Amino acid sequence: MTATEAFKSVTTKPGVDKACAGKGVLYFSRLIAKATQSRLSRLTQLPVYQNMTIRNWNTTTKLLTLMKGRGQH
Repeated sequence: MTATEAFKSVTTKPGVDKACAGKGVLYFSRLIAKATQSRLSRLTQLPVYQNMTIRNWNTTTKLLTLMKGRGQH
């Protein structure tokens, strides 16, 4: 399944969530102040979730730092 195909399963709440598809990746963000209104948590209930790995921003930047240290970026 491609990121574009998976993106079709994602629902967002306007003014709270943002989502977009990139090359082999989906990007999500939500307003912390309105997190209880977010629809992104529903993603874990979808069949497409079985094909995903989710990382928060802190973990993503840490992984990038580790990859740069190994000469991979």
